[in-house]
Amino acid sequence: MHHPSVRLRDPFGEPEPTAIAAEIIRRIEGGSYPPGSRVPSTLEIAQEFGVVNATAAKAMRHVREQGWTRGEVGLGTFVADPLPPAAETQGDDSAD
Repeated sequence: MHHPSVRLRDPFGEPEPTAIAAEIIRRIEGGSYPPGSRVPSTLEIAQEFGVVNATAAKAMRHVREQGWTRGEVGLGTFVADPLPPAAETQGDDSAD
């Protein structure tokens, strides 16, 4: 499920782990990956976004560190259930 309209490259054309992480989080928020569901593996993320495993791993680490996912040894990575509190308020206070 690749979304080519999503900007995933830095000014030099290289994929950004933070941009990939933001896309994964957007998918979680949008319901593509509901709470408790398994998210793609690092290898699957790397293949989907056309990046090396290290970039995909860095992106997924960023997602996990923000509380969006949890790892289960031998089983994979799953969407947090419940989602982090930031998910409930994100986008509500965009006063600029």
